Amino acid sequence: AVKENHVLSGVPLHFSSTDLKEIRKCIMGCAPIQEYFRYPSDDIFFFAVAKVIPLPQSVCSVWVFMGAEVKMARERIMQLSKEQKDREAALWAEEQGIDEEEDEEDMEPTAEDLKQFAKEEPKAEEPPPEVKDEGQDLYA
Repeated sequence: AVKENHVLSGVPLHFSSTDLKEIRKCIMGCAPIQEYFRYPSDDIFFFAVAKVIPLPQSVCSVWVFMGAEVKMARERIMQLSKEQKDREAALWAEEQGIDEEEDEEDMEPTAEDLKQFAKEEPKAEEPPPEVKDEGQDLYA
């Protein structure tokens, strides 16, 4: 199982030979695998899986799957979390029969609302009480 907040990435390789030197040369020359080796962090878990399938006439099909499990960047985790929350909210709204466009229209003030606020007169603020400095030391 892939760890939480990690991503699994791998490369499948196929060989029709069991010659280890040839397989190693091909693996070490594979650009995506070289990217894994140049990863800038030590927080990486490498894996390799091989399966050899014998075929008639002394032929073998060799499959190698190599890759790495890498921790995702915090920004990517936050982006995925936001996308998931947005999908869940849209699904919930769909289940409830709520149309987002109707909600936005309901949020806009009507002409009656604006008239009501226009009638109210702003109350005059009382000035703050005067502070008299009598030379007292407040920190003594």
